Amino acid sequence: MNQLIDRLNWQSILFSQAVPKRVELASLSASWDCYPQQIRIHRNHSFEHVASIIQPYFAYDGWHGDFIYSEYDDSLSWGGIDAQQPADLEIVWLDCDRYSSFADQNELFEWFGKRLQALRSLTTNPILVASWISEQQDTAEFNQRLINLINKLPGMGVYDRSLVWQELADKYFDQRAAKLTGTNLSDRACIFHGRELACRWLPALLQPRIKGILVDLDHTLYAGVLGEDGVDGVTLTDAHRALQLELLRLQQTGIFLAIVSRNELSDVEHLFQHRPDFPLQLDHFSAFAVNWQDKAENVQAIAEQLRVSMDSLLFIDDNLGEICTVARQHTGLGSILAISAGDTLAALSWYPGIWSHGLTATDVLRVNDLKMSVSRDLALNQAEDFQEYLRGLEIQLTFHVNPLEQVKRLVELSAKTNQFNLSLGRWNAVVLEAALRFDNYCVVSVALKDRLSDSGVIGLVIGQYNEEMLLLQEVCISCRALGRQLEDIVLAQSIQIMLAQQEQCIVAATYKKAERNSPALKWLQQHSNDHLDTHDGISFLRHELVHLDLSLYPIHRIVRDLTGADLI
Repeated sequence: MNQLIDRLNWQSILFSQAVPKRVELASLSASWDCYPQQIRIHRNHSFEHVASIIQPYFAYDGWHGDFIYSEYDDSLSWGGIDAQQPADLEIVWLDCDRYSSFADQNELFEWFGKRLQALRSLTTNPILVASWISEQQDTAEFNQRLINLINKLPGMGVYDRSLVWQELADKYFDQRAAKLTGTNLSDRACIFHGRELACRWLPALLQPRIKGILVDLDHTLYAGVLGEDGVDGVTLTDAHRALQLELLRLQQTGIFLAIVSRNELSDVEHLFQHRPDFPLQLDHFSAFAVNWQDKAENVQAIAEQLRVSMDSLLFIDDNLGEICTVARQHTGLGSILAISAGDTLAALSWYPGIWSHGLTATDVLRVNDLKMSVSRDLALNQAEDFQEYLRGLEIQLTFHVNPLEQVKRLVELSAKTNQFNLSLGRWNAVVLEAALRFDNYCVVSVALKDRLSDSGVIGLVIGQYNEEMLLLQEVCISCRALGRQLEDIVLAQSIQIMLAQQEQCIVAATYKKAERNSPALKWLQQHSNDHLDTHDGISFLRHELVHLDLSLYPIHRIVRDLTGADLI
């Protein structure tokens, strides 16, 4: 528990200061275990002054950055890549003014683009390329062309340095110190870039995004105590308004919001009904536990209702004792101590795993889809039998075959899905896009909608043709789709699509046993000819599943996107 308190004490140093102090950051030493992240830096100037800022933010998130540095290489020969020295991520970090010898930006861009394509061919790791910032020339057009190019290359992104550059203005560069530091960036620019990379860009590339934020009410979303001050007595300060607006913005990007509060439910409902000045209203929350029960139990109940794992949730409370009690029972749960509204907003702005670079269509659909699950549960309770319930939902499944345009969502699905994920393959964009193009692979995605909501893409099946066998290398279905008995039909239809392209006699699936994928393993055991005795392996599927009669299922419509024609 002392480790948790130590970590919470870091908030004021890491997040609350507009300009973090390097000496204070350097004084932070984690009293907890940190998981190594191997990050390879391809550079022609120093990155060490940025890396030293990244380390304490990484430690806060339970990581340690092991940085692998190339030589200073203007030629971008990528000689730093060593097959014997694996990495989790590649960063291209360049002093752009060192390329002033190029005749014009067109010539420079053509050369740089070819070098990036060469790097992409050498590794399947995610690659982050720092945008070009120059004291000598305008680089806006160059960077836009760079973004357009990298958007066409799988598993690559552009870290936009212009926001830090614009904020620091003439304090961004420091040519006087360059001979000592090995970089023309000022110390303040290194600090700002280190924080941006550690809190936003690198977590977005290395871990799944946080799915839900659980917030207390009293002294957290407003000033005061509802039970004592009453509906009109609690105060919405400017800082609390800004905090609520940020939470609302995050909710609109697909993060669930939930309330965990010791209050009377009727008082809380009355509060939101009679305080229209609150940016957040009750219908913005996907779940709430407002009672006098133990908060740890309430957090568990909300995680189950949201159908997410504890390590994808963030808990915000002003009471240190409550945070410690909840954390003691739920390892992996993130926590922010709400010291003040301003501090909470700052911590929320920089908390690793919240920020996302671009949104998928499914991100936007997620919150409304969960809200409709309450209506589905009600319909199930009112239905005379389960078949009637399914028919009433008017479920439509759409199967997309080798959908290149869905790579980002499919990578996210592979990375985030835990409960119904057979092999836990965690396919990245480079490997997945290669499978989409290889003749001996077939990738099927599954989109789900019913009369209540559109769930977006909820399923991924990757099959590999191997002589007389179709081997399912990846099988995952979002937890939001579970509970409607769709697993059999999703897998059977995906398999039948694959067999139609290349007839096979045997169908098998790879699997791996882990702590949280027991629902997938249970399903596999029901449809397998084998006992899943080993930690991982291959299991052969029964004929009854492979050749399942889909017409027996009360699904309203099944569509293949290649033809647009109904299959049943």
